Formats: sequence, C-alpha cells, structure tokens
Amino acid sequence: MRKIIHYLLPLLLIACGVNTASNQESGNESIKSSCLADLITNNEIEKMISIESLAQIIGKPASNIEMQDNKSSSSKYSTMVYQWEAEEPRMMRMEVKAGDRVMVMENEVPNTVNVGNLELLEDEDPMTYFKRLYAPKSAAEKTQAKKDIDKASQNSDKVNQEQAETLKKMVDKQKSKAVDGVGDQAYFSTAEVSGVESLILRVLHGNVMFEVTADVSANLEEDLAMARKIAQEIIVQCK
Repeated sequence: MRKIIHYLLPLLLIACGVNTASNQESGNESIKSSCLADLITNNEIEKMISIESLAQIIGKPASNIEMQDNKSSSSKYSTMVYQWEAEEPRMMRMEVKAGDRVMVMENEVPNTVNVGNLELLEDEDPMTYFKRLYAPKSAAEKTQAKKDIDKASQNSDKVNQEQAETLKKMVDKQKSKAVDGVGDQAYFSTAEVSGVESLILRVLHGNVMFEVTADVSANLEEDLAMARKIAQEIIVQCK
C-alpha cells in the first residue's frame, strides 16, 4: 500500500497541474531520445550498471557485493538492489507491539544501493514534466497541491479519504534539491524508515527518468556523492 501511495502522489500533482515558475520554461529544445530507452521494453534494468563498475565506484571487490533482483512486470516499478557490508555499523530500530508490551528490535543495516524505476516519458516536454514532479515546491504550491488532492478524493474513485490524508502529509514533508552535473536534470530527496535515512536521486536523461537510492553512510553528503557517481556511470555505460 505504501508503495502505491508513493506513486499516486506524483500522478496527482501532474493531473492537477501543480506548477512552479520554473515549470513554465520549456526544455524541448535540448531533449533527445535516451540510450536507456532500449532497456525499458524488456525490462533489462540489470544492464543499467555492471557489478564490476559498481565495485570500482565503492572500492570493493565485486565478490563482496550481493545483488538482488527486485523486478516487477514493468521497468517503472523495478529495481536492482546491491548490498555490501558497512564499515561503520548503522542500526535499524523497529518497535513491535505484542499485546500491552512494546518490543524493540534492532538490526544492523548493510550499505545498500537501488537502481531502476526506469520510465520512458512520452510527454511532449519531458523537462517540464520532470520539474513538475520533483522540483522544490513553495509553501503556496504545497497548499494548492493539498487542495487538489482533496478535490481528487471527492471526485475520483482512485483516491479515498484515508489515502488523501496520507498524500497530504507526504506533500508537507516533500523536500527536494537540484543536483548539477547529472543527466539533463536531477533532484534528490530523502526518506526515513525506522530511523534509517536513505537518499533518493531522480535523474532525467533525454526522454527517460530513473532513480538511484543510496544508504551507505549516516552522512547525507556521502550518500549523495555515491548516488551521483552511480547515476553518472549509468549514463556513461548506456552510450
């Protein structure tokens, strides 16, 4: 359910026409077909980056990296997960209710990188579409987005009231920053689960967007540096 909610939010923002001033600027003139588009038809996201290239980036032998296929029927909802042992232990803390008691469980978190969520943008202006989805939003734009979500929940059977409230909370929490030197456009945000924060880098390359999620350090700058290097290598490898 949580995954579905995360995908509903950008779709609603597009459908309701949430805009920023920068969204009005067309990027059509610089958009070309991405070489990554060739991987979408057969959902070949495992070809986005080789494990050998990833090993060079992280400075570990390829044999130390565990790879997990997390594919669905579409590249848009598919990721490849890469994990290796962390040099500095980080703990995930979970609270489990058992009757009147609350049990606290802690598990060590490995370094983790996800690549995927590869999507072909068939919009006439991919850059404006991408900005509308992921560029930073002002307080006024967030207020308008929440009004649009309420309107959607009242007029559509796709979003019920409970989902609408969850989406509005996500709008309030939504923060992103631009990242230079990666693809045609890129923005990063963060997500926290059980006390562990991950960085999500969303990249537009031509008419394709993809994601790199990194959790390799308690330091956000190190997560960003890792995600950025991997995204750059993905683009280099597909050319």
